Parts: sequence; C-alpha cells; structure tokens
Amino acid sequence: MAIQDPKDRPDHTQWLCTNIGCHRVNNVKSKYCSKCRRKRCVKAKAMNYKGERLGELTKVDDGVEVWEYKDEELSSTHI
Repeated sequence: MAIQDPKDRPDHTQWLCTNIGCHRVNNVKSKYCSKCRRKRCVKAKAMNYKGERLGELTKVDDGVEVWEYKDEELSSTHI
C-alpha cells in the first residue's frame, strides 16, 4: 500500500539511511541523515520505534515522498 505521508502511518517514526557505509537510524521528522548528512532518498527504509522495518521510500516527486508500506502482519524479515 503506497502512502505519501508518514502521518497516515503513525507507527512510522524512524527511517534508515541507505547511504553506503552509513545505515544510521533517524527520526522521520528529519529529512537529512544525522550521520552522513545525505538527504533522505529512494530506498530509505521506514521503521517503527522498535527498529522493525515497515516499508521503504519508493519515489520522490517534486519534494513529495511516496512511502510503500508492507502489510502490517508481515515481520521485518519479509521486507
């Protein structure tokens, strides 16, 4: 299910930077990685407060992020 705004998915509280050598977990409110300073981009991972993966950022169009979330019953190992 694609959702444009993480506010529609309240358990999406963090994102994982996928920049090579970084992999820092950041607050979803921050669009820049706190370690490498790279702007959040496609393939960033959506995570909850427990660090479980919920989905990923699939598209950024004119600054609008589109996040694709996996079914809630799937665990982080299925992503």
